[in-house]
Amino acid sequence: MSNGVLAYRYASALADVAEARDKLATVRDELLDVSRAMADSRDFDAAVATGVLSREQKKAVVQEIAERAGVDPLVQKFLQYLVQQKRIRHVRDIAADLSREADRRLGIAHAQVTSAAEMKPEHREKLTQKLEGVTGKDVQVSWEVDESLLGGFHIRLDHSFYDASLRGRIDRLRRRLSYARE
Repeated sequence: MSNGVLAYRYASALADVAEARDKLATVRDELLDVSRAMADSRDFDAAVATGVLSREQKKAVVQEIAERAGVDPLVQKFLQYLVQQKRIRHVRDIAADLSREADRRLGIAHAQVTSAAEMKPEHREKLTQKLEGVTGKDVQVSWEVDESLLGGFHIRLDHSFYDASLRGRIDRLRRRLSYARE
């Protein structure tokens, strides 16, 4: 079984349990936090990736990290289960898959808006509302400025890309004119 399939299966199972307990958002956030803390620690990576520590020692290390982070008991049990199943090294992939699955179940979409210049707050709000209207979801937008754009903006919404830039408009006009000549 590939790591991607494995991570998704664990994430999906955890999402089912967390959703049934009405803790999906909390579990998503806390598992992401713990996985980042583990990723930031080279010592942790070395300890879990090798056979230097026994399974019980790994459980103790993971438990200490979870307790320091103050995570929900469900997340603590899940982390212990990953150690028991020798899957703790996949926690980052599982956390990423859980985040996507939880957002899907909670009706949250993500958008990246890249504009030629900083957008005014009222324009940001209007664009966010428009995206929410189109998707029927709560859209969390991250904003970026790319001065290489001549004008307008690009939107990456989940797996779709929308080009509302000046260069995009010019390119579309050029294509229409070239078809008209044929």
